[in-house]
Amino acid sequence: MWHNYDKIFLYGGLFSDVDPVTSPPAFALWEYDIASSKWSEADTSVAGDSGSSEIQRAAEGAGVSVPGRSLGFYFGGHLDGYTTQGWSQSVPRVYLKSLLEFDLDKKQFRNITKNGLEKAGVPERADGVLVFVSLDMRLVFSEFGSDKTRFHGAMKVFFLLLEAVRMRRSPR
Repeated sequence: MWHNYDKIFLYGGLFSDVDPVTSPPAFALWEYDIASSKWSEADTSVAGDSGSSEIQRAAEGAGVSVPGRSLGFYFGGHLDGYTTQGWSQSVPRVYLKSLLEFDLDKKQFRNITKNGLEKAGVPERADGVLVFVSLDMRLVFSEFGSDKTRFHGAMKVFFLLLEAVRMRRSPR
């Protein structure tokens, strides 16, 4: 879930893996308008510098909101037949090392992974938590969790520094 002071957005998640198995529908981002107390499907777009114009529903990643800047982020997670429409259950799960940004005001996604995260040695991630800390003019994200090969007890910390200018946002 991501939020600003007016809306809550619901991204990601799994569909049932118990009988009867429920196949996931096409990806949709849901938004809750706090003032009207109503849910609706958000009309979203993808930034041109994202590398891909398609956004998928990931699960078991780490999300965080930066409400003062109306931004949401989602790090890692996985895609499989319980998250992605048309994915065969015979195809293995794919773990992610992506960092997805969502501008809550513009309702626009941007995959900022292609700008160096995959080259920094960050492994595929799942089952973690992302924490936002504001330091000076930078956003610092600290991710605690285990990579796909060490789910039990291995703790790693990754700091991802993103310049406020890089996010095209001025501090509020």
